[in-house]
Amino acid sequence: MTVKWYGDEFMSKIEDATAAGLEACAAVVEADAVLNCPVHDSLLRNSIYREVDRDEKRARVGASAEYAAAVEYGRRPGKMPPVDALRKWAKDILGDAGLAFPIAKKIASAGTKSQPYLRPALDNNARKFSGIMARELRRVTG
Repeated sequence: MTVKWYGDEFMSKIEDATAAGLEACAAVVEADAVLNCPVHDSLLRNSIYREVDRDEKRARVGASAEYAAAVEYGRRPGKMPPVDALRKWAKDILGDAGLAFPIAKKIASAGTKSQPYLRPALDNNARKFSGIMARELRRVTG
């Protein structure tokens, strides 16, 4: 009698299902972050991304815009932000790019309030993750 080992094939399928589940969980968080992201010119919204590391078995959702952290967490008073970064916003929102410098001074003295969009996206969807992962694993285990 010959016994055939399917353990390696099974483990490969489990790893694929885990990666698919992580991808699906990250996609849910990414979509929620995009929906709740403050929008001026869509730069921040368009910089939201997701990535899955199969080896580490983890997913990451983030935003690559230079000012993403300042929006998510706010900015403490202290250092003045780059004036050039505020010119377009001042022109688009206030109608005068020349107001960028006084705005930067105000931010340096008072800071800015947080406008979270990533953390709430994670918190609002965390309860879904076990179901998503279970669904992907059931595809392998039946």
